[in-house]
This record gives sequence, structure tokens and C-alpha cells, in this order.
Amino acid sequence: MALQKNKVKFGLNKVHWAKITAWSDEGVPTFATPVRLPGAVSLSIDANGENENFYADNSVYYVINNNAGYDGDLEVALITTDFATAILGEQLDAKGVLVERNDAETS
Repeated sequence: MALQKNKVKFGLNKVHWAKITAWSDEGVPTFATPVRLPGAVSLSIDANGENENFYADNSVYYVINNNAGYDGDLEVALITTDFATAILGEQLDAKGVLVERNDAETS
């Protein structure tokens, strides 16, 4: 565990998801009503970006922090049908089977 750089794993409960319904002119999203996602196990998040040194007077004069957001993995016991259809773009056929299409767009 000590060899993994900047890797933290959190336990979770009461996880919810909400679909973005619109974007304002300033780039602020509007969300639908949150829906509970039961069975959450863990969330692992890694920071993106790196520090960049600015040199002056023959030494590090200033450190620029480049925050490029985060990448993460959410582990759940079972994906719900609502999440699979609304967010992952899967389709529920007439027999109640979830079908993953190769041309589906995720939300």
C-alpha cells in the first residue's frame, strides 16, 4: 500500500446519482432529482496534473500547481436498471433484458 502514490480508497454509503439536464451560459449544470445507488463498495480517486517548477535566481522560485481534476473508480455490487438505461445508454428490450449497444452514448 505504501508503494501506491496518491491512492486512497474510501468506504461509502448513501451514494446517489443525478443526470445533468441542462447547462447554463456560464457552464453551470442543472441536475435532475438524485436517485439512490444501493450497494456501493468503494471509491478510489487519483489526482491529475503535476507541479511545475519556475526557476529564477538559480533555484526554484515558484511552484505552479496544475490541477487537472480527478480520475476515479466507483465500485458497486450491482448496477441498477435505472442507472444502466439513463446514464450508460443501455436499452431494456420487450423481454426485460438489458442490451448494451455498441453505438450507445453515455450521459
